[in-house]
Amino acid sequence: MYFVAIVLFLSALSFYELGKNRSCHEVLYLFVLLVMTLLLCFRFGQGTDYMNYLYPYNDEVRSFDSYLSQSMDHVEWGWYAMLLTIRKLDIPFEWFIAFVSVVMMISLYRVLRFSPYKMTSLLLFFPTYYMTYCFSALRQGLAVCLFLGFGLKLLLERKYWQYLLVIVALSFIHFATMVLIVLPIALRFKEKQLHVFAVLALLGAVVLSRITMVQAIVNILGSRAEYVENAEFSVGAIALRSLLFFIIWRLHHLGDPKDTALFREEDVLYRVYYFGFILFLFLSPFGLISQRLSMPMKTLEVILIPLELYRNQRVVLNRKITRLPEMAMYVLVIAMVMNVECVKNINSYIDQQNYTNISLTNYPYVSVFDKERVREISRLF
Repeated sequence: MYFVAIVLFLSALSFYELGKNRSCHEVLYLFVLLVMTLLLCFRFGQGTDYMNYLYPYNDEVRSFDSYLSQSMDHVEWGWYAMLLTIRKLDIPFEWFIAFVSVVMMISLYRVLRFSPYKMTSLLLFFPTYYMTYCFSALRQGLAVCLFLGFGLKLLLERKYWQYLLVIVALSFIHFATMVLIVLPIALRFKEKQLHVFAVLALLGAVVLSRITMVQAIVNILGSRAEYVENAEFSVGAIALRSLLFFIIWRLHHLGDPKDTALFREEDVLYRVYYFGFILFLFLSPFGLISQRLSMPMKTLEVILIPLELYRNQRVVLNRKITRLPEMAMYVLVIAMVMNVECVKNINSYIDQQNYTNISLTNYPYVSVFDKERVREISRLF
């Protein structure tokens, strides 16, 4: 119930700051950010991948040759080199988790400096990115946060060579980050061209979902075939993603002015987000691959939506404009979607971790100070 309570609290603060048309007090924002950081630092055994990182971490590194070979055996050798280095220094795994958590939240803090509504950004970040990628999928969570905190600014400033170096470095943490290397090219397309690509992506997804095509891909991938073997459309996932995309698209085309530096910055984020949506549509028959490759672009919601709402503040505040009910409806839908995602994700965590006698209402937070709690509630331990 802790996580549901946090989402409800963030929802209330988001409504407050949007109603007041200004971000909540900086002290309150920093306090919430600190609480989220501490929850990450002191967690134990939660998240589907937690133990998959813990067990290799506890493997002994007997020699320098073993150290090098274990690192280079993986595509993401940067992550494993860091993991083994800290292990060789006999630093406890819990400290390693705390270090990674602090880096992720510092990166988030860096990008949220540009958000006009910080609690709204935290609400957008919490249900999926925080609860899934920061809590569990550590490698991709770290890579995505570093992209937001350091790579995104370079992309906005069109410092493409520096941006490419950052992305290559992040690919050594999680290889899926390499998809971000094409973003400077994607920014060259106009919105009408992106519309065409979106239609083609949807048609391509239909083709990819055919059994014969899937079998051909399975044969090519070999050991990685589990990512595509169960190809099927998730209507719910597509509908939810499309709903948020429609709101973002609509907000992007509302309000004035559209010739300011603020709009130009928003427009870059919008086109990057649109590219991620196209990628999601094309790979939608393969849920895991689609999610992993499009997730870095989807995280831009945490900045893009607040920027769009801020730019449209005259529409929101001027009660003489008939679009006020429309804007209010978008805000309400976004908050509802975040709460639905939180509930949906918690139920999936319960199922994936084989929790016993645990439901949405009593889903626990397990800390390093109560490690035995995990073994009591999960069949995986």
